[in-house]
Amino acid sequence: MSLADRNQREYLKIMPAKDGFHILATKEDAAVLTVVFQQRGFPCTRQTDVKLDHDALVFAGDVDKTGVQEILDGFKGAKGS
Repeated sequence: MSLADRNQREYLKIMPAKDGFHILATKEDAAVLTVVFQQRGFPCTRQTDVKLDHDALVFAGDVDKTGVQEILDGFKGAKGS
């Protein structure tokens, strides 16, 4: 599996949700990010097909949003393989 080009990941943003926050991501990015967040201790639920070819990673309100943003920034800045 290869990662998307850095500029192609700029669309990833934390958005408010009913009981916390979420990140809308392509299916490929969502698959990678779900594992990364879980491994780093940031539990999230992946909701599939929220939009065409996009899934949502949903975080509860008690999850550290700053920590999630730091991981997301690192992912967006990573070079594709």
